[in-house]
Amino acid sequence: MRIGIIGTGSMADALGTSWARAGHDVLFGGRSPDRAQALAGRTGSSAGTPAEAAAFGDATLLALPYDAVAEVLPPLGSLRDRVLIDCTNAIGPGCTLTTGHGPGAARTIADATGARVVKAFNHLPAHLWAAYLETATAFLIGLWHAGHDPRTLLPPLTAVRP
Repeated sequence: MRIGIIGTGSMADALGTSWARAGHDVLFGGRSPDRAQALAGRTGSSAGTPAEAAAFGDATLLALPYDAVAEVLPPLGSLRDRVLIDCTNAIGPGCTLTTGHGPGAARTIADATGARVVKAFNHLPAHLWAAYLETATAFLIGLWHAGHDPRTLLPPLTAVRP
């Protein structure tokens, strides 16, 4: 599978490295060409711009700080009907949602790009995805099949809104 990754931070590194190691064709597209090239060189992948990463893959991972998304999305152009995996978290000081009472981050990204946005990988830190991707998934699936809802481990939205 061809996977474009927009970003060069810890989540891009953890997931991209794992996907490249599993044999997927990965292209890291970063705001910093040097960081994209370093990741690509270390993983045997390709490097490019965020727009090249968005156009490259069968799926694209958006792995940026949420406050950088508004700057990066416009040059990508339309991603109509493409799969965009969003691992951003629109969380500000005090663990409050920076999207306020408006549409959520995934909806905002979908509206801006036309992409089919899938929210994923945003609930665990990068170092766990690098080492325990299958283990974390198995744990969450195990909870679900045992009759528990993994989402109940998190505080309700009313507890994190201002």
